Amino acid sequence: MSANDYLSVTDHFMVGTNSFVKGQNMAIEVDGEPLLRVERRNTGDGQLLLSAEVYGSNGERLGRVVRNTWVAGSGSDSKYDVFASDGHLTMTNEDTNAATFHAQIVNRDMVMIDEADLYGANGARFHVTPDGVVVYAKGSTTPMVTLAGNTVAGSSSPVRYTSGSFSIG
Repeated sequence: MSANDYLSVTDHFMVGTNSFVKGQNMAIEVDGEPLLRVERRNTGDGQLLLSAEVYGSNGERLGRVVRNTWVAGSGSDSKYDVFASDGHLTMTNEDTNAATFHAQIVNRDMVMIDEADLYGANGARFHVTPDGVVVYAKGSTTPMVTLAGNTVAGSSSPVRYTSGSFSIG
């Protein structure tokens, strides 16, 4: 593993009010699948690259972000509008006009997700607001984990939520 595989102390992956810095390919996993991941491009400009899996509450993949590029999902894509410009990516539900996902590539060293209503493939909900992150078990309205104002530094392992358990690193 080279030094370029690690994010430096100046790199920030912001999820709500939580900051993940100086790790290796930082990821947040729900039910064993990385929902959000940031890695550094190891050639050229060294830009931080965001990847995300976007599922609906029924487990249907709505779309993906692969290394800062939106990739359409399955049949329900028509219910969602996707807007990408000036480093912002927003996915909005046409029926409710609610943002399902908003990410911003602030600069080459910072990625922010300030709004997301994501689900794991098995139905666990990962809700991001500008105030923090709340994780719910499948079908539950009671928070299992709430994260706000945390800084996770130096972890080479992902943040994981799996069927009622939570771990960092």
